[in-house]
Amino acid sequence: MNVEEVAKNVVGATERGRAETVFGEARTVGRATIIPVARVVVNYGFGGGHGTPPGARAPESAAVPQCSGGGGGGRVTVKPVAYLLVRDDSVVTRPVLDWNQLVRVAGVVLGLAVLFIGWLAIRRVG
Repeated sequence: MNVEEVAKNVVGATERGRAETVFGEARTVGRATIIPVARVVVNYGFGGGHGTPPGARAPESAAVPQCSGGGGGGRVTVKPVAYLLVRDDSVVTRPVLDWNQLVRVAGVVLGLAVLFIGWLAIRRVG
């Protein structure tokens, strides 16, 4: 795969990373229109290198063998954040609850509470 093909893949993935791709187009029901809103995160990484393999020796008449390699990867993440409710002359933003984030925060709070209670118990005994 050459550089042009990689660039086309990157641009293609970035263009597909839209709220409409995952959650669909805006919908109109009666006099209300619902528009999905999403957070799009695009991550890419590329790397490469070359060098002489450890312990490689060539006869004096030949060149020392060289090795090279490269690679790359990427991802596009689309998460729901909210939706816009457009009705008559008003626009209301309604957030979408991320249960995974809520569980993580609750776990941290619970862990800190357990540590604090343990610290209080040790302090009273000592």
